[in-house]
Amino acid sequence: IATAISTQTLPTTLLFEGPELSGRTTVALELARLLNCEKLGHNQCDCPQCDRMSRYLHSSLALIGTRYLIAEISVATRQLIKHKDDAAYWYYQRSIARLLRHCDPQVLEWNSIPNGKKILECARQISEKLTQVGLCYTASESLQKATHEITAITQSLVSILPKHTTVTHVRRLIQWIHIGNATHSHKVIICEEADTYSIAVQNLLLKTLEEVPAGTTIVLIVSRRSALPLTIRSRAAHYLFQPLSVDNQRVLLSQLRAPPSVKTLASYLKQEEKNDELVARVVQYILAQVYSNETTIKLSTDFEKQVSALSIAAVQQVLQLLAMRLMEEWRKTCVPLMTQKMDESLVYINSQRAYSGLNINFSHQIVAIIATLRRIYESAS
Repeated sequence: IATAISTQTLPTTLLFEGPELSGRTTVALELARLLNCEKLGHNQCDCPQCDRMSRYLHSSLALIGTRYLIAEISVATRQLIKHKDDAAYWYYQRSIARLLRHCDPQVLEWNSIPNGKKILECARQISEKLTQVGLCYTASESLQKATHEITAITQSLVSILPKHTTVTHVRRLIQWIHIGNATHSHKVIICEEADTYSIAVQNLLLKTLEEVPAGTTIVLIVSRRSALPLTIRSRAAHYLFQPLSVDNQRVLLSQLRAPPSVKTLASYLKQEEKNDELVARVVQYILAQVYSNETTIKLSTDFEKQVSALSIAAVQQVLQLLAMRLMEEWRKTCVPLMTQKMDESLVYINSQRAYSGLNINFSHQIVAIIATLRRIYESAS
């Protein structure tokens, strides 16, 4: 993609296909940053265009879809309360701004959607509270209160935001695309979950793709390319994303534009290493319990304490690593039934990942996972 930008051969429409947490939206945002950078587009660029784009604040960025990522805001909130530094605030502000992009008037026409005025009011209150957080994030009491208020308003906002991308969304977007660009910046539209759009929305989107104005790039983000009509697929350059390993996630974190405090970023990476060790211990414990001959499942007190310290992101890592370990170990058996059961277990683990972003006791979830995997393993054995 970087080469295509430098040689001015970038297609007007790109299709990013891949699973959740594979970096699709992150790369789309980096693409938007590179297309608008005033300098060379390198990591940690400090030009105003890169600063605003990396924080979801640029006027030439549009985001449509219903992927609101409340779990990301929850994680960013805990990191800010824990660290109270510039980098933590940067990530927190970025996660909130990402949600607010869904309330942008260039995508939503307030007067034509249900709860339009309420959405506008919630967005206004969140923006005001976010300014307060920026003034007090080094003070514990004020920070706790302000972030708690923002969390409550964001939950209210998500409950009234549209649950599906509508024809009105796309029509509004088409109007915005064809409006003259006074700043001469490059417009980028990121269409998340495009494979879940209705037929009417996809048909309208197709008309847009047929005549994309100069200085505009559209990125379609999907989980399954095959769910899109062939007429849309044929007009987009396809890029396939794979799940990111922990090492690649760390590299990506270090490359994201944040306050360039080496000490702060280093402390994040050091904390990530500690998290990796804890995640590995939890996975090893689960596997030992799965292969155990014990009839009952009882977690030790120390283990429950360790599990209670896991963040939502770490829980996701546990489930991802557990799936990888099962693939490695069970495929070595070369037994058809075991391979079939392994697929069944991976489906179960992925179903549990959907719950890990909720306020659920992960200790109880681990017991259920062990019991299910033990049953699958025993039936295959």
